[in-house]
Amino acid sequence: DVGIYQTTVIPSKEMSDLALIVDDPQWHEFSAREVKSQSIPMPALSKSGDARCVLTSSDAGTAETGNPHPYTFNLEYKNAANGGEIDGLDHEEVVGIRFWEVLPNQKESRSFKNSIGNKVRDLGVVPLLTDKSFTVELPCETPYIMGGVDNDGLLTKRDQVPQSLRTGEKRVCTGCHLHSRQGRPYEQSLAFISEPVKLLTSTSALTYDRDIKPILEKRCAACHTTDVPLFDYQNLVWDFVQTSVPEGLKHQVSEHSNVRKRYGLQRPLTSKYVHSMYARESLLFWKAANKRTDGRTDKQYPNDIDFGADHPTDITAAELNIIGRWLDSGAGNDRP
Repeated sequence: DVGIYQTTVIPSKEMSDLALIVDDPQWHEFSAREVKSQSIPMPALSKSGDARCVLTSSDAGTAETGNPHPYTFNLEYKNAANGGEIDGLDHEEVVGIRFWEVLPNQKESRSFKNSIGNKVRDLGVVPLLTDKSFTVELPCETPYIMGGVDNDGLLTKRDQVPQSLRTGEKRVCTGCHLHSRQGRPYEQSLAFISEPVKLLTSTSALTYDRDIKPILEKRCAACHTTDVPLFDYQNLVWDFVQTSVPEGLKHQVSEHSNVRKRYGLQRPLTSKYVHSMYARESLLFWKAANKRTDGRTDKQYPNDIDFGADHPTDITAAELNIIGRWLDSGAGNDRP
């Protein structure tokens, strides 16, 4: 339920800055589109047969999620504002689909911070069947976002636009963002004869203070004191202009005389260390894993952020996975 509002203060920082134009709780007015009759038959509506809400893909292994333009560092969001995939990774790495429940912002002043803009709760992962299809039962009347994950449960592609299922709705896709060609018919997939995996109960998303900072203090404090702002959430995650990065470590993006433009990072980078869409694109994750994980190399692009020198660490596989899932879920933190 998203209405249309007029901004009365620029920049707008609170809901009270917005003047209501229209917001009917029965409709989604924002991004509304005109619907006209067409000379093609309307497909039959698909229902679950009961009150369950089911999402199915007959072939999530076939996708059209690649960015339409070549990868361009610091302009990546122009290609990936609504979602997409990591440039450099093969779609074959996707072995499951992770879902998050999106919680509505019901207060004017948010009590949290993350890159998604809404609090999320983790619903879990549905594994792909052997033919790359899946079927999952999700909570009804509940906004969710989803993304394809690798064997470690980390995102390689994602959707940033929330969806939801009405009570009794069964939504069937024949591929992943497949628009230019016909996908596998549903009845020819294993999902057609499989019971949906139940992802009906969500758990709290990971937060910096509770889950991440203790790992960084335990594993990184002996070597990193003032060179990397590991122990300050705001400077680690939200330093667009690299003000907390020592001069010799700043990543220069232009020759502009203005410091903000010379070192200004654009979304989905929210700092030198954090990529707001993918852990596998974040320097923080690379250093924790002691390898670059985005499928590219330091030499491939001359102007992007490099992994750099070897960085041995005693972070465990479980701790690394926690850091990765935290980054994938928006690198959030609950305010005191």
